Amino acid sequence: MPDPDAVVDAKGEWLEIYNPSADAIDLSGWQLKINQYTHTITAPAGGPPLSIAPKQYALLIALGEVAVNNGLKPLYAWGDNPIAGLFQLQNLTIDIKLQLVNPQGAVIDEINYGKLPWLIGQSALLKGGCYDVTSNDIADCWLPSTPACGYGTYFGLSSYVVDPPPCKTAADCKLPSLCVAVTAILEGSKTTWKFDPVGGQPRCGARDRGTPGTSNSCP
Repeated sequence: MPDPDAVVDAKGEWLEIYNPSADAIDLSGWQLKINQYTHTITAPAGGPPLSIAPKQYALLIALGEVAVNNGLKPLYAWGDNPIAGLFQLQNLTIDIKLQLVNPQGAVIDEINYGKLPWLIGQSALLKGGCYDVTSNDIADCWLPSTPACGYGTYFGLSSYVVDPPPCKTAADCKLPSLCVAVTAILEGSKTTWKFDPVGGQPRCGARDRGTPGTSNSCP
């Protein structure tokens, strides 16, 4: 997402990296490059390795403030380590080349998501059939996201979502969250939360810009 709506770009920009291999990949020493910006991904001193498990995604975000970003917990936040190089996802209607470079200097993947009429709050997604490392280099393979269908309350964004805190009224929650009934669902080792107005428990949760307390409905 090059131009977030709920927070400023310097806090809310994000991207995902997918590991298609059969082995875990440690991102330490890899570089993110976009036009004139280059950032070297660097694990915090004494911290865990920045590994992506096989066939899994990793979320990288501008700033690792979980509360500011509606509970999103990234693997890495480039803005928390500016000494490793400035980096910013650009949202211009020009050619924008984003590269992922391994520690040996080889470009592992490159995409071009420019020349699109980006709107505030839109993320970029690949068209079907464009998931390989060759097709995703093509600007025409990228689309801006559409508004959430149904415009309701949505939970279970990913395994990175922090458990929503209990609440009694909306006053117990920090905007843009609100107090709604949700139910925890265990999926293996992951916990996600779904809107459940009948049997759910009151929790503070992220909402979209639709009707508070209503569930998303997709055709």
